[in-house]
Amino acid sequence: NALTTQTSSSLYDYVYGITSLDTNPIGNWNTAYNAIATVHLFLEKGLSPDITYHLTNEEYDKLFRERSKGECYFLRAWWQHELLRNYGGLSEDGQALGFIIVDRTFNKNERSQINSLPRATFEECVLKILNDCDSAIKYLPNKYNSNPNTLPEPNHPHGQSNYQRASGRAALALKSRVALLAASP
Repeated sequence: NALTTQTSSSLYDYVYGITSLDTNPIGNWNTAYNAIATVHLFLEKGLSPDITYHLTNEEYDKLFRERSKGECYFLRAWWQHELLRNYGGLSEDGQALGFIIVDRTFNKNERSQINSLPRATFEECVLKILNDCDSAIKYLPNKYNSNPNTLPEPNHPHGQSNYQRASGRAALALKSRVALLAASP
């Protein structure tokens, strides 16, 4: 029975029963929904046509937008996967439950009531995540060029400087994890 003596630790709060949704060291419900809200905000505002990401090269601007859109779909799929894995379960009548599917930016009033929305079924959540993975694969390069001696150059939207970002391969890996979770009883 280990116990931390660090009173500022969230585990200390957990042991003494003074946690909340925001300070739970084990769960990530609010973290996931905050991340999903950020993704929606970027999809709605960050990819608007009045924002230019690359001033001197229209092709790079287009590729940057596509990559950013793919990363958004990947991140939304990732956080939905976290919600499904951590909070999916059975209802009182034995129905497999998923999480609350949020597919747009909510205003402040709506965000305060998100936990009162009904949870989607496990199958609906799996399909949502798989669709987001497919969208990510559509917009992301399969892998980033990690060799600085070959094209594209390092600062290209698919070049070496973007190595370790979400990629098509990462989206395929996440898709396989979700499929395995869905196949497991």
